[in-house]
Amino acid sequence: MIYITTAMTILAGTLAVTNSKQQSILHYLGTNANKNYETGKLATEISCTIIVKTDSARATVEALMADPTTKGNLIFSTRYYKDVVPSGAINARLKTPDELVWYLDVKFTALIPVPYSVATDEELY
Repeated sequence: MIYITTAMTILAGTLAVTNSKQQSILHYLGTNANKNYETGKLATEISCTIIVKTDSARATVEALMADPTTKGNLIFSTRYYKDVVPSGAINARLKTPDELVWYLDVKFTALIPVPYSVATDEELY
């Protein structure tokens, strides 16, 4: 995964992308009828666990996540999201006490909620 220009290693099985939409339900009084109105997509939430193996790599990720004004692209696999900001919260834990391998649970918010293709730079859906 790459956030802006910083490459990060994701712990397998921890990447989660949450898409949601906003809708309003209108009930017609005195009937059994309802109408659904789509009002747009909410920001996409992206969470994962980053593996860092050095103190300098941990400091880099923590500095990046600590600045809520940081905005950039988040690339993983064949897709990316635009205008992504960090949540600022990090849960850090050592893999084992004997190793200097850290697991950092991080969250990002994609202000533009649609993914783009890395190859074509077009919206995926």
